[in-house]
Amino acid sequence: MSPVTVVNLTFFIYCFFGWVYESTVVSILERRLVNRGFIHGPFLPIYGVGALLCIGSGMLAGGNPILTFVYAVLVCTIVELGTGVTMERLFKVRYWDYTNVPGNIRGYICPPVSLLWGVIALAVTFFVQARVYSFVLLIPPFYAEALSYAISIAFAVDFALSWAEAIDLRNILEEFAENNRKIQELRQRVDEVQDALAANVDGAREKVGNLRSDYSENIRAARGYLLEVATDARDVVRDTARDKTGANDRDSSHGAARATGGGPLALGARLDAYRGWQSEKLELAKGKLAEISGASEKLNAWVVAMRKDIETVERGLHPHLPSQDHHVSNMLRRNPRAISISYAKELGQLKRLIAKSAGDGAEGETRTPGRDVDADENRSGGK
Repeated sequence: MSPVTVVNLTFFIYCFFGWVYESTVVSILERRLVNRGFIHGPFLPIYGVGALLCIGSGMLAGGNPILTFVYAVLVCTIVELGTGVTMERLFKVRYWDYTNVPGNIRGYICPPVSLLWGVIALAVTFFVQARVYSFVLLIPPFYAEALSYAISIAFAVDFALSWAEAIDLRNILEEFAENNRKIQELRQRVDEVQDALAANVDGAREKVGNLRSDYSENIRAARGYLLEVATDARDVVRDTARDKTGANDRDSSHGAARATGGGPLALGARLDAYRGWQSEKLELAKGKLAEISGASEKLNAWVVAMRKDIETVERGLHPHLPSQDHHVSNMLRRNPRAISISYAKELGQLKRLIAKSAGDGAEGETRTPGRDVDADENRSGGK
């Protein structure tokens, strides 16, 4: 049996042990059976890589337990950090997170897990690996080679498919984010329109106040005209009475009558001028009221158009529901505690849609994908 076959089968054995451990823990936490892992098959690559690193640390330490522990802590922690950073930059999702663990570094690594790698290295180096190696050697070389090739091919295909799923998940999160951004912009525009309407109402009230002021001036002017009319009328009555009281004053009264005879003509001219002036004011008032009404109608139409745009954008999210992207749903179902720092709200929306498609929506509750939802996600140290 070639050394490559031995290493390859050893890697897959530890990947399988890691899958059993993670699936058991997550299934207990989720209270349902969970096929835990980045890929579909019963393998968690991070555990296989970690086991090989632990074995290498023991070999590098020459069997010294202290050095084995130290080397494993350093090497495994660096690899875990690099893997976490790389995966999040590629896929915009964290498949494990230690944010709630004291002493963590950006949620990628933390002291307890790093120390646990050292303990695992001691257990693997001094207890487990000898038994795993013996088990591998029990397999006939021909079958071992064939098994190694078969599992490697299946693993490669599975990894490629899972990689594509992770990329699709990233693309959906980005599209959700873009739709949410558009909806937020539209809502801000609607808020601005509503503020403009409120300001327009205030302006309308001011214009109405100006109209009232204008009418008050009109009323005062009208009162002045009426006072002048009353004064002229009293003068005419007084002059007429004087004409009747003395024949000796007829000539002078006749001259006074002529002097005041222009009074009725002046009174009619004044009344005509007042009516024309008042009509002009009324036309001006109608124009101002029409201006207020037209502005309000335009702003209301704008609000209606913005709301229709929001509904159109929100409907645009429906083609990306989990029922049509079932492979993305499967990825998140295998990693129910995955989180995203960049797209926390969007990942929360997608998880809610997946939960609804799984049966939570059977009660008739509906939720629009573009609507704000809680982005708080459960944290987990699983990989």
